[in-house]
Amino acid sequence: MVLFLVVALFSFAGGGQEKAGDKELKITFVTPLLAHPVWDNSRLGFEAAGEDLGFEAQYVGPQGLDTTAMIDQVETAIIEGVDGIITFALDPAAFKPVLKKAVDRGIAVVLVFSEVDGVDNIAKVGTSEVDLGMRGAEEVKAQMEGKPLKVIYMGSGPNQQFPEKVRSGYEKVLSEVPGYEVLAMEYCNSDMIIAMEKFESLYRTYPDVTTIIGVCGEAGPAAAKVAKEFGIVDDVYIMAIDAVDETKDLIRDGSIEATMEQNFYGVGYISAQVIYDYVTTGKKPKTYDIDSGSFPVTKDNVDALQDGYDAVMKSILDKI
Repeated sequence: MVLFLVVALFSFAGGGQEKAGDKELKITFVTPLLAHPVWDNSRLGFEAAGEDLGFEAQYVGPQGLDTTAMIDQVETAIIEGVDGIITFALDPAAFKPVLKKAVDRGIAVVLVFSEVDGVDNIAKVGTSEVDLGMRGAEEVKAQMEGKPLKVIYMGSGPNQQFPEKVRSGYEKVLSEVPGYEVLAMEYCNSDMIIAMEKFESLYRTYPDVTTIIGVCGEAGPAAAKVAKEFGIVDDVYIMAIDAVDETKDLIRDGSIEATMEQNFYGVGYISAQVIYDYVTTGKKPKTYDIDSGSFPVTKDNVDALQDGYDAVMKSILDKI
């Protein structure tokens, strides 16, 4: 781990302090999904920052997507008088009053993967969707060199910003490849059963497909499972998104070639670091919109993800 290096790189002048005045720092992270395999990486990064910097790290949130429950937990953090709040504004309009209240009370707010107009949060931390797509496309292009790129994309739902922006990143790069063709853009509503049913139909409809690009977590595993049933694993290159356990296992057995890992660990760590530095020194980061980074995971690095997180973190922190 390079966490001690991370702390040194990211701390502003004045050095690490464990208290703001005589009060021990407390930061609350209100997650949209508690005990979720992807968001849990944010918890690990957030708690690691708490250990490294010496603040009390409180990680709370609902078991399922619930805007009202999240707002209630932000309200609780305000009542407790925490020094900082990190959260994902699931519904920006609904979150606006409570976040404005937090800022008015002098609480430092960092938003992750979201923005709320009219709220003076000190930073936004999260994946640059277009950059993720472009990085993923470079990996696909390198691995598919000389082979036809007949692509099926699958996202969570139409008109959702994240999958559309990621896809646009892929297409910025892949559209320059001769013979690139999009066979279909499908959606699964983040439901594994729906995703598998869709791929059963897609493989029958497009037997010449060579490449699957997932822009939601279910797409890669669903594409791989159905490809196994159809006996076409060796004929289809699958690029997934997020290194959850099931996806990692499918990479290990060769059913999925790669996945683009969002640096959720860094989201938790960097957000906490930004608040800590602001509370202890009064300085905001040089960059408001902080890309937490992403990187491809293959058989070569699937069992060394922390090295990937650390490398991405150092790259980000060097620029802030």
